[in-house]
Amino acid sequence: MVVTNVPDYYIDEVVVHAMIFLALTLIRRIQTYSATTKARKWCWKEVNGTIYRPINPAGVRKVPG
Repeated sequence: MVVTNVPDYYIDEVVVHAMIFLALTLIRRIQTYSATTKARKWCWKEVNGTIYRPINPAGVRKVPG
């Protein structure tokens, strides 16, 4: 068995994965909920009262408060 280092292998796939992750993080406002949790506020209603879900064909779903 031979093991080699290929530095250019899968670079594009990693970039695409990172961009999708960042887009979903912004859409779902994960950073807001993370900061709230670190501030020891455990209820999602204290943030905004709305949890954003991924976009589906019907549009953005909201969990009522």
